[in-house]
Amino acid sequence: MKTKNLVKVLLLLMSVVAMSVAIVGCGDDDKPDTPEMKASIVGKWHWEKTIDSEGEDVNDGEECKSKKGYIEFSKNGSYTEINYNEECEISYKTIGKWQFSDKMLTINATTIVAYDNEDIGVELKYVLKILEVNKDSLVFKLEQRFYNGKEDEHYSPVVYFSRMQ
Repeated sequence: MKTKNLVKVLLLLMSVVAMSVAIVGCGDDDKPDTPEMKASIVGKWHWEKTIDSEGEDVNDGEECKSKKGYIEFSKNGSYTEINYNEECEISYKTIGKWQFSDKMLTINATTIVAYDNEDIGVELKYVLKILEVNKDSLVFKLEQRFYNGKEDEHYSPVVYFSRMQ
């Protein structure tokens, strides 16, 4: 009799463990990419804040008060980033292509920076993990960053954007 009860208890425990694994395994992180998720990325986004891996807000603030810098993801896969300096002139412009798969956003682009009256091009590659995307906000974590083909120091901030109207 004790053996039957022990077997019943073990079967019950195994069932509870199996159900727990099934429930935990089906969380939001396991949702596959959807066309809606990819479509939500498309648009023009304004930078709000950057939080480093220690949880510190590393915002430098806007340099230009009358123009907002932005990133833009187009339906055709093109990517544009514009930043302004204190004189509200473009300080750098980045153009390239973006791809989205498995909640990872990959950007391959060239940044043009004006330096001593000369434009300098820097080849970039960003690999970003999308943490949140909806009609109003885009949040990602920088997973990898390459400059001219070489991986940059490992810096994994979380960056917050709001959709521009």
